[in-house]
Amino acid sequence: MNAKVPLVLALGLVVILAGAAVLLTSNAQGTLVILVKDTPVDFTHVIVTFDQVAVHPANANNSSEWLTVNITNGQVDFITLGNLTQQLGLQKLPAGKYTQIRILVKSVTATLPNGPSVDMVVPSHELKTTTPFNLSAGGVTTITVDFDLAHSIHQAGNTWYFTPVIGSVDVS
Repeated sequence: MNAKVPLVLALGLVVILAGAAVLLTSNAQGTLVILVKDTPVDFTHVIVTFDQVAVHPANANNSSEWLTVNITNGQVDFITLGNLTQQLGLQKLPAGKYTQIRILVKSVTATLPNGPSVDMVVPSHELKTTTPFNLSAGGVTTITVDFDLAHSIHQAGNTWYFTPVIGSVDVS
């Protein structure tokens, strides 16, 4: 009977270690960085104010299960940004596969080449990408969203419209 005690203790230790490994891997997180850049247009400023960034996990049951990404810089002047990128959001999230990014645009103000500023109408404040990406535990995934300003800005009479169009989404 004394020979069974070490065996029971060893099996108990294996069960505890296996449980700890499952707990550690299920709570593993990675860092998600979201960058924005643009395609040039003939304005002296195009200032876009962002309201929210969220991502949708692949294993979520429905479209209401979005995880919010902290906005680190909610206002971007795409013209002064030039050919560079700027960080929009940064968040530690559960590791795994994600299927969409949702970006909400709050407002857009632009300065025309001849000087006056205009507040643009934003008909749909929501922009979604459908580029899937993986976020690995302990790693950093960077997503660069390229706004196509040339196709996003339209004029109808005296009213300017900003309908966000994505040029590309790069995952690295």
